[in-house]
Amino acid sequence: MNADDLKPTRVKQRWAALAALGVPLAVYLLTMAPSITWGHDGADGGDLITAAYTLGVPHPPGYPTYCLLGWLFAHLPLRDVAWRLNFMSAVGATLAALGLCAAIWEWLQGKKDTNSHHTAAGLWAAWGLAFVSILWSQALIAEVYAINAAFVALILWLSIRVQRRGAPCMALGLAWGLSMGTHLTSMALLPLVAWALAAAGRKRAPGEVYSSWLLGALFGLCTYAYLPLRAGRGAVTWGNPTTLAGWWWIVSGALYRDYVFALPLEAVPGRMLALAHLLASGFGPTGVAFGVIGVETLARRQRAFMLASGLSWLGYVAYATGYDTTDSYVYLIPALVIFAFWLGIGLAKGLNWLRSRLSARWSLMAGTWLACIGPLSALLLNYQALDIHRDRSACVFGERVLAAAPGQAVLLTSDDRHTFTLWYFQHVLVQRPDVVVVDTGLMAYDWYRNSLPRSYLGPISPENDADEVGQVGPTRPICEVVREDNDWLRCTERE
Repeated sequence: MNADDLKPTRVKQRWAALAALGVPLAVYLLTMAPSITWGHDGADGGDLITAAYTLGVPHPPGYPTYCLLGWLFAHLPLRDVAWRLNFMSAVGATLAALGLCAAIWEWLQGKKDTNSHHTAAGLWAAWGLAFVSILWSQALIAEVYAINAAFVALILWLSIRVQRRGAPCMALGLAWGLSMGTHLTSMALLPLVAWALAAAGRKRAPGEVYSSWLLGALFGLCTYAYLPLRAGRGAVTWGNPTTLAGWWWIVSGALYRDYVFALPLEAVPGRMLALAHLLASGFGPTGVAFGVIGVETLARRQRAFMLASGLSWLGYVAYATGYDTTDSYVYLIPALVIFAFWLGIGLAKGLNWLRSRLSARWSLMAGTWLACIGPLSALLLNYQALDIHRDRSACVFGERVLAAAPGQAVLLTSDDRHTFTLWYFQHVLVQRPDVVVVDTGLMAYDWYRNSLPRSYLGPISPENDADEVGQVGPTRPICEVVREDNDWLRCTERE
């Protein structure tokens, strides 16, 4: 196709890109949590918000890219800080949909049958991804997964551009390095990256290709220098990243290592069925069918890419399946991004097949009907279940606990939701700085016990357990956070 023939397609793609951005973002804003929330397994929200706002170090692996981006969003002049971090997730999920759309168009560009059907395929695949319940749920809360999905889509798009157009390999390396600072599972993208670099190495000097990518990757990974630089300076600091062993403890996620591939073998079939259900309910039967068509098309015409993307997909699926927690389904989000790409390729093939047998108008109408069944059904069926725009349970908890706490109290918590929410109220909203929050579960760690003297509890020795916290330091009321009916605290006065 010549340049004049491409102009109408480019105009349509601009409008489609706006739709890929605008429609999901509007839906996310309508259903997004109004502030800090525990909805959609968002218990870690208080920790992440507090760390991002104060440039601290959250729970392992530290999420430096998320914290740096979160600091920018946390200082927007919009509503409260928690809402701004929820908004960042909504933007991340929206950019994931747009990046997927761009990757599909990039792949299809230059094909002899390029037409408006390809524009539609990219848009509909983007909407299909945006309204999958897992990504949608994470777009409404302060968590790392929506931002990570945006980086996955970006790396997919850049990989194709490196292979097709000779785009700078350094940009691909930088994107991958930064994505590691949103979640360590970005390691699973290395087969896709290797495919792009191998293709680029056949057209350019291999040494230049790989050294350029490595330089970009190292620059992106430099975000992990954030951990020792900000240790002890923000409101929260997990571990002791100022030493090499402490830094590695955080970066390697040692705290959660026992969950990795720890799922009992008898539970694996159930997890696999859950994945199949998520695919079917998220993309719909027609979406799954188009995804299979896309896999078949790529396997016949682009085996190397299909192998690379398939290995990345399998890496994510294996990790999510084997991770022995109830919320491990969120680790499937990058795999859904890859599957949505396959879906877009299959949809483009299906639309072209219809075009060869029907008029352009009727083929587009038939294709629209088939393609929209999945996104529309997901939108309608999931809207009410995912909508948390009125959820204020975490806010009510924080307000009532701090209102009930006596002056100078020590608040003992044993639930991450309670601890992190109180951190948010104390360090971000600056409420009740006179009270001290002590997480009894973290008392098992030296770094946590060593941090407690800064809260004026007095010296805490390794021999002190949670029950002995009240026996050291100055005289303070000791209160256990219970949240039973209307009883929020159980306090004991000290002489």
